Parts: sequence; C-alpha cells; structure tokens
Amino acid sequence: MYVWWKKVKLLKDELKVWNVEVFGRIDLRIKKKLTEMADIELKKEQVTVNEDDRVLKVELKSELDILVHMEAEGRSSMEA
Repeated sequence: MYVWWKKVKLLKDELKVWNVEVFGRIDLRIKKKLTEMADIELKKEQVTVNEDDRVLKVELKSELDILVHMEAEGRSSMEA
C-alpha cells in the first residue's frame, strides 16, 4: 500500500509540473489580457484606435473568454 501511495504522489507532482509547463499560470495570463484590453480602451478614449487595435481587442476578448473558462474548469475539478 505504501508503494502505491508513493507512486500516486510522484504522479501528482509530475502532473503539477506538466500543467504549469503546458498552460502556465492562468490567473497571470488573465490579468495580462485584461491589462491589454484596458490599454486599448484608453486609446479609444483618446481617439487613437486604429483597425489593428480593434482586431486585437476582439482577439484578446476571445482569448480571455477561453482562459476564464479554463480557470473555471480547473476550479470545479479541484472541488470535486
């Protein structure tokens, strides 16, 4: 039984490392996307938004939605 628990703990530790390597810190990625969107909004108020900024804002919103969904799934799986 002890050997089995040791293997499970090792697997858990390896999965944590893999998760960070593949997905990174989702909370930090969300903050970065929100900051970038705020920068675009600031430009919009100053009337210096160009078409590239509009496209970037749409892309950022899409990426942010995905990250929030990933974070919510991660939290719900941790609670289960």
